[in-house]
Amino acid sequence: MARRVSFNLRWVCVLVSTIGIAACATRQQQHPDANAFGSASYGENTVAGSASLVSRSGYVRTCDGNAVYLMPITTASTDLMVDLFGKASGGVGQRFKFEDRSNEIQHSGKQVECQRNGTFKFEHVADGNYYAVTDVTWLLRLTPEGAALGAIVQANGGQTTEVELRHQY
Repeated sequence: MARRVSFNLRWVCVLVSTIGIAACATRQQQHPDANAFGSASYGENTVAGSASLVSRSGYVRTCDGNAVYLMPITTASTDLMVDLFGKASGGVGQRFKFEDRSNEIQHSGKQVECQRNGTFKFEHVADGNYYAVTDVTWLLRLTPEGAALGAIVQANGGQTTEVELRHQY
């Protein structure tokens, strides 16, 4: 009788080990810098885009040198978008509100620097829905001018998703 119990116990151990290995293999892969990106996971998608404001006279200002954020859509990030833009879908918002909330934004997703031509790219983005947010600022007679820009982005299927954050006055 004792021999049969140890045989069953051995099979139980093998079964538990196999399930454990399978669970680890199917778990979503985390980016090596996942902690730096908050809860954002590693994935095969790319989100690329541009951000600009166009004046009535046609002069284009870009997000050159500013941070662009990609935040997973959560209750907290939706509340943040409503505060910044007046609606969850984004749009154009007041620059000073963006500056006031920048620390909160910075810790809720991925961040890249906007290039001189106003373009940005997030690589290794997990499947999901995100908010893309940045600000476009400049000095006019030593006074800061500009606005925050945001939009909803959907990334899935290992594809590149294009997003244009643009507002014309």
